[in-house]
Amino acid sequence: MDGSLTPLQFPVAASPRPGETLAAASGMRLLRMPLPFALDHINLWLLEDGPGWTIVDTGYAMSQTKKLWERIFAERLGRLPVTRVIVTHYHPDHIGLADWLTRRWQVPLWVTEKEWLYARMMSQGADDLTPLRRAFAQRAGLDEVESRELADGIRMLADRRRAGVLLIEHDMDLVMSACDRVVVLEAGRVIADGTPQEVAADERVRAAYLGTHADSATTEATT
Repeated sequence: MDGSLTPLQFPVAASPRPGETLAAASGMRLLRMPLPFALDHINLWLLEDGPGWTIVDTGYAMSQTKKLWERIFAERLGRLPVTRVIVTHYHPDHIGLADWLTRRWQVPLWVTEKEWLYARMMSQGADDLTPLRRAFAQRAGLDEVESRELADGIRMLADRRRAGVLLIEHDMDLVMSACDRVVVLEAGRVIADGTPQEVAADERVRAAYLGTHADSATTEATT
């Protein structure tokens, strides 16, 4: 090596104007949406996905962005539908229009549970997220029957090995059915430690995990 620097090569030399897209690779289109703060734009993506398009990240929730999306839908999709929306993380310029886009196209949202819950907490404040957590887990493949089977398997493993099993889980039904002892943390601090019945009746647990601060609590349990 002679110490010389290799110039950077950009697959897209120019930036797309709002409401337009540019081909970044085969089946991949780059688009740009404005932001009401610095940095003043965000790059988003459209991916050819079988019979339609996948949107990767959504833009900031404001009327201007919705109008630009409608222009893209009318002019840039080749009359194909959007089939799903993927969000990479909870920042408002990435997840801001996820609800509008998924309702607009009646398609699923793909995002990790932690990013989705954090965004919901930041945008809507405190509420009881237990039904939503359960629905998320079911969509991810763990339904009520499988949850019961998992609880039975955990107890069987503990009995056969005569050993403790550490379970870190947000599904309270699973925790309560599988464990003899439950430890509940909120913001890194232990707020309850006892049997499932004792923990379920604890007002601090009900307030922190099942009510007003659901997103900051984590349950560790042993059997």
